[in-house]
Amino acid sequence: MAQSDILFFELVKKTKQELKEKLYSALRSKAEINDLSERLLTKYLEQEKELQQLRRLRKNVYLACGQASLDYNIKEARNTKKKFWLMNQDLTLK
Repeated sequence: MAQSDILFFELVKKTKQELKEKLYSALRSKAEINDLSERLLTKYLEQEKELQQLRRLRKNVYLACGQASLDYNIKEARNTKKKFWLMNQDLTLK
C-alpha cells in the first residue's frame, strides 16, 4: 500500500471519529435541551395553576365582601322599616 493511501485512510478514520464525537455531543445537548424544556413547562403549568387558584380566591373574596355588604344593607333596610313602622304605630296610638 502506498504512503498516500495510508495517510488517506488515517485521515478518513480521524474524520469519522471526530464526526462521531460531534454527533454524540449534539445528541447530549439535545437531551439536555429537552430536559430543560420539560422542567420549564412543568414550572409554567404549576405557576398557571397557582394563578388560577388565586383568581378563584380573589373572586370568592370579592363575592363574599359583596354579599356581606348586601346582607348589611338588607339588615339596615329592615331596621329602618321597623323603625318607621314603630313610629307609625306611636302616631296612630296618640
